[in-house]
Amino acid sequence: MILAKHLKSIHLKMNKILLPFLIAILMSACGYDNEPIIRQIPLPVNRKIEKKTTMKDTNTATLDLPSTTKALVLRTDFSSDATWDKVCNMISLSGKNLGFSAAVEYINQKEFDNLKLEKLYPRNENYKCWYLFIVDSVTIGHEDHPILCVDLTTQEDNTFRLIPQEMWAVDNNLAISNMDFWEFQDEVDSEGIFRGV
Repeated sequence: MILAKHLKSIHLKMNKILLPFLIAILMSACGYDNEPIIRQIPLPVNRKIEKKTTMKDTNTATLDLPSTTKALVLRTDFSSDATWDKVCNMISLSGKNLGFSAAVEYINQKEFDNLKLEKLYPRNENYKCWYLFIVDSVTIGHEDHPILCVDLTTQEDNTFRLIPQEMWAVDNNLAISNMDFWEFQDEVDSEGIFRGV
């Protein structure tokens, strides 16, 4: 049992080390243009998300997520603009010391205040990413600002939390299927937060 846990830890650490090379190879093989791998993540923008209904209450309307391959960072708590800005800045800086960044798009619209998770299901086909991140009341209120990561492939409550500084690792590894959702869930601490391996 101890050996299996030790081998798993080595596997996760090797994934983190090999990730830069894998991403470069995959981007080259997929025909990406000659832009550098490191991309500046824009500051939060007010991206308009349409709903399938015209109801005012987002908890009774189905969301029509934007047509994008990037993972969304969806704001659902509007109690502190300063904390939202701080979290977004931490996300944009995550991984830069290793030459990486999270390829995410920020959604900052008050109509999604207190959005319930069940309104994300079933996933709209326009949204190509199979997971997203939510900045909710726990993120805003907790001193470490843990962000909720949601698996959209199932209607079960399949989630975990991560600190903003690890956004690059979670997003990059999930995006290329280098690691599975459950692998991050297995590495959360006693508070249920992924803090890196």
